[in-house]
Amino acid sequence: TTETATSLEAGAHSVIVTDALGNEVTEDFSIIAPEAITVSVSDNTKVYLGYNSCTTLNVIAVEGGVAPYSYEWSNGETTQDISACPETTTTYTVTVTDANGCSATADVTVEVEDVRCGNAYRPGVEVCYRGKSYCMSSWAAAVFVKYYGATLGSCNAAEQVSITNLRLYPNPFRNYLNIQLDSNMDTNADFVIYNFYGRKVFSTQEQLTAGKSNLTYNLSYLRRGKYFLKVRVNGVTQKARLLIKR
Repeated sequence: TTETATSLEAGAHSVIVTDALGNEVTEDFSIIAPEAITVSVSDNTKVYLGYNSCTTLNVIAVEGGVAPYSYEWSNGETTQDISACPETTTTYTVTVTDANGCSATADVTVEVEDVRCGNAYRPGVEVCYRGKSYCMSSWAAAVFVKYYGATLGSCNAAEQVSITNLRLYPNPFRNYLNIQLDSNMDTNADFVIYNFYGRKVFSTQEQLTAGKSNLTYNLSYLRRGKYFLKVRVNGVTQKARLLIKR
């Protein structure tokens, strides 16, 4: 009932103006809101303390909202891409804010494995090669990992997670997607869905127990089309499947 109206939601509205003699005029108008902001970030990753202790985290794409966008990471950085060098496993959160002050957040987890060995005078990197653990220079470790199939870390830590019998149903799906799989040990696994253009549209981490696991996700918000599901463990893709959304 005042000259100025505030806190109006998007949609169709009308205002009636009445003068002192009771004459009225009506004006219709619409408020259009931009699409909600969605943020796509790089996948969860792993670094090895004492070897390659840093990684780059990226805001891959921002959709919706109104450009220009600003970025603020949980470690205080304000650029689209940052270098992260955590000493313990850390989850980084980025908040993207558009020109209207609307914002959205996304998380990236950097897992840290300490592979340091030796001492202050002769530091080294622990490597598992043919079932035995060795402490060697970072240069030698790089050669063994690249050319001889060695793995970083002790052999006890190098036990491999195996994801098998991955089943998705229904596929094609409309709203809910069921995932069934087997794991040979307890582990954390990342489930990431990409659209046909390679843009991440869904990501979650689940704690799997040894044996069979059954998971269900509501993906009704996805548009019709083709997608790809990747199951990652410690940053390595174990399984990948084509998805079709009706």
